[in-house]
Amino acid sequence: MSKARNLATLLTTDGSVKTTKYADSVGGQSTFVASGALSDGTTLILNSDGTVSEIGQSSTSVTYTESIPAGGYTQVKTGSTNAININFDPNTPNSFIITYSDAQNGGYVTALVGTLSGTAMSFGTPVVVHSVNTNDVEAAFDPNTANQFVLLYSNNNTANPGSLQVGTISGTTVTFNAAIAFNSPDRALIGTKSGGIEFDPHNAGKFLLTYNDRDNTNLVCRIGTISSGSVTLGTKQIFKSSAAAHSTYANGSYDLTTSGAILVSYFSTNGYLRAGTVNSGTNISWGTPVAYHTGTNHYTSIASSKGEAGKFLVSYYDTPNGGRGQALVATVSGLTVTVGSEINYAAGPFYIRQALSDPNTSGRFIIVGQDGTAPYKLRMYVVTVSGTVPSVSSLYEISNSTYSSWGQADFNPNKSGQLVTVGSGSSSQTYTMAIAHQLAATETISTPTNLTATNFIGISSAAYADTATATLNLQGGTATNLSGLTAGSTYYVQNDGTLGTSAGNPSVEAGKALSTTSILLKGI
Repeated sequence: MSKARNLATLLTTDGSVKTTKYADSVGGQSTFVASGALSDGTTLILNSDGTVSEIGQSSTSVTYTESIPAGGYTQVKTGSTNAININFDPNTPNSFIITYSDAQNGGYVTALVGTLSGTAMSFGTPVVVHSVNTNDVEAAFDPNTANQFVLLYSNNNTANPGSLQVGTISGTTVTFNAAIAFNSPDRALIGTKSGGIEFDPHNAGKFLLTYNDRDNTNLVCRIGTISSGSVTLGTKQIFKSSAAAHSTYANGSYDLTTSGAILVSYFSTNGYLRAGTVNSGTNISWGTPVAYHTGTNHYTSIASSKGEAGKFLVSYYDTPNGGRGQALVATVSGLTVTVGSEINYAAGPFYIRQALSDPNTSGRFIIVGQDGTAPYKLRMYVVTVSGTVPSVSSLYEISNSTYSSWGQADFNPNKSGQLVTVGSGSSSQTYTMAIAHQLAATETISTPTNLTATNFIGISSAAYADTATATLNLQGGTATNLSGLTAGSTYYVQNDGTLGTSAGNPSVEAGKALSTTSILLKGI
């Protein structure tokens, strides 16, 4: 059929194919040897050896058993660190950033890029970001921009402000834009990982900044926006006025499931939770504070549950009761917070560093912290939330004689159940270390599609066995053995071999539907 033939010459007024037979000078049918069984009416690629195969992606189910730790210790640096953090890039497989205050180099803010391969790790060259003694350091990746994160830190010298810097990773190299002071002489609230800074999972380029506005003794949130490497901040949104000094353990978290919903925690005689809703871009409406714990508590960390709207795990240090580890489930509906029963999961003192949600498993968390008695080992608990009561695993001690306190962890979003902890102890400790862990998990691993921009050849005319000689409807010809098409619509080959009306990646146009069962394949 001529390329210039108009579609209208092929169709009747009801969209069916005219019975008139046309000579096809562009394409038609030909025979090829099948590599693998071919289904009737399936899309095909031409292999380099001249055979043809179905287009698609294969998948394998893999089950991982719990292994804590799952590998050996890897030295991050010689000597100890303060405020160490690890954050995986959700857009670049197995890449992460470690940020810390370097105790062996003036307490300067330092960052280095790491790569995980199995349970082994390698690192790039450390980069000094800020040459001032600093205790508080935290980072968060922008989930909508690969290789980009925001670094948050505040100085020990109260004459210096809390600052934000945008970092960009290229391979194992990290570079930073100029620092942006967000207040002076404030310090950011980075007592736990879920406080300080967290990107909005629902709105591209938006993040939540939580800190103590010490000029006015208020606890505040601000909505930040990152665009082309620059950061702008909305006005301060006060969630607790006249805050006491120990309210520096307040923190905030987005709801992973409900857009615009946030939850903050703070201490004021009792422990309180307060729900908020982000509106008008950078403004926040607040609900009524709800007490979740009677009496003094510190080191509170909150984390949203994946896949469960309004569910948060709240973990904290129960000060009057020897600093034991406590946890509960908070449920948020609109601006209303309800709290479940408190449970005790760790004898005190247990200094909580973070509660963290598993990005690949609904309702699963970890709690990481430091044993408050010598030798101050790093501990981890696995927590499952179902309903309103958390279920906490046995204790895992994940440090050795040279690697102990004040560690943190992050999940590798590209492998279900895998995470890495980092940490070091006091100045007497020899090393800062990292180690991988594996929680029990099952995941489906898909191989890449075999479709490229140039290897689509046509559609099988019938079903054929492996190695059989198969007759194909080639590009430029007409395949009449399909179903579910819409006459007149343009169809594209998808990565799984199906046909769809939206282009895939790569974009491969199959042709124009002539009826529900026929398609005119695009000519070569």
